[in-house]
Amino acid sequence: MRRFISNNALLFEKVSHIELQQLEYKKNTDEKFERVFKYIDDHAESEQKIFFDGQIYDAFSLITSIIQKAKKEIILIDGYVDVDTLNILAKKNRGVDVNIYTYASARLTNRDVVNF
Repeated sequence: MRRFISNNALLFEKVSHIELQQLEYKKNTDEKFERVFKYIDDHAESEQKIFFDGQIYDAFSLITSIIQKAKKEIILIDGYVDVDTLNILAKKNRGVDVNIYTYASARLTNRDVVNF
């Protein structure tokens, strides 16, 4: 047994060196994957957004991007629709239908709707 170990000591050393290289490679690979997943998490579009007082541009930007992603139809259910809402909806793509459900007392005139 001693003779086997002494005759193959170089082989055992090489195997040990290869194992260390594999562990180092695995560690580097795991770190790279973590960076990729962190980047994806940081840049993925969230399902839900929270805006704080004064972040009007951020909210407007999100609404505009959602409207521009519509392919066929936009359905808006809102108790308060006015000309500003129509101006935002005007950023939609051609061929996208818009249905708005609001109170009869909404601040829209027939002229506003026709202009839209």
